[in-house]
Amino acid sequence: MLNDNVYHYNPNIPLASVFKRVMGAEGKVMRTLYGNEKVKCFFRKQSDGVSSTDYMIMYYPSGSPVSPGTLLVYKNKIFLTLNQETTENRIYYKSAIVRTNGILTTNTLSVLDLPFYGDTLSLASANDESYYNILNGRLQIKTQDCEKSRALSVSDKFNVWGRTFRIDNIYYTDGIAYIVLSVVEDEILTLEYTVQLSDLSFTSVVVGQTDKIEAKCFVNDIELDASVIYGSSDTSVATIDDEGNIVYVGAGEVYFNACWVEQDIEVNTPTVTCFDAEEDVYNLSVATVGEIYYGFKENIEYAVTKNGEIVSDIPITFSVEFADSSVSGDKVLITDYGSYIQILVDDDRLVNKTFTLIAQNDEYGLYSSQDILIRGFF
Repeated sequence: MLNDNVYHYNPNIPLASVFKRVMGAEGKVMRTLYGNEKVKCFFRKQSDGVSSTDYMIMYYPSGSPVSPGTLLVYKNKIFLTLNQETTENRIYYKSAIVRTNGILTTNTLSVLDLPFYGDTLSLASANDESYYNILNGRLQIKTQDCEKSRALSVSDKFNVWGRTFRIDNIYYTDGIAYIVLSVVEDEILTLEYTVQLSDLSFTSVVVGQTDKIEAKCFVNDIELDASVIYGSSDTSVATIDDEGNIVYVGAGEVYFNACWVEQDIEVNTPTVTCFDAEEDVYNLSVATVGEIYYGFKENIEYAVTKNGEIVSDIPITFSVEFADSSVSGDKVLITDYGSYIQILVDDDRLVNKTFTLIAQNDEYGLYSSQDILIRGFF
């Protein structure tokens, strides 16, 4: 029995030979939205010339982690598998897939970021009079039968396509969740989607060094288990895998990005310069604190490295700047202890103000800055 995601080629089986040839010429790699499993496949456009929706037929090896209702990601787009044709061979399956056209986040935030496909919406357009008729009635959407869709309840409301919808019924069949909706009075809900990307360890590196970044996705400060794709601006300089692990492979400049697939939000790292291994590379790292409290001493560690090794003979100058030029930084006292600095704010008029802490050494081209909020206990 085939139980992996690789088609098993047998040259004595003509169908296997044909499938292998087409996969080699046209093969793509999708991945499951939930589970992040890779799926090797190729596509064929499917249109009868009458339907308003063009489906694609996806061919993939038997044993792939695909079934009816599976949500799949390809190039930052999300597709829903509508069926799975039973094969009479042990080589491949095929399924009709369609790109999702909505994201469901309930107005109570009980369910966040669930992609779906709305059948009836495809009959309407912004310039078509039927648009308003359809959105004033009922429609049905489909999504994967998964933990998120099972958490939905009748009477849950969510905003999408400029209207508020109420869930009137939910039923699950063959891996697909069918959700019946009706338009209700609009509810105002403000959702703020943000992606936080962890800092790179260094912005100057040598060939052979490694690093790692991690993206976290939030809606209204609630962290989501979201689907993130990482990328490198120049794979000849550095590569990055699905987990954010970085390997620097060549000299040059590169930056990395993380894309929140469901919301199509992308964030980038600063640019990294990669040198050949024989060149000396210096870096400055300063611990991030975010906020300090008036009247209390805060220790912030820092280090200078040469080719990845900490050195202690390169002095770093620290300074403070406020965005408001009328505010003096003299009351932010900094004491340098060599491997860390100690900061003390002794003026209560600075509470709730933000300053920029700057660390630098011009001779070696080292620079770091971060914004710090001053808080008070009362």
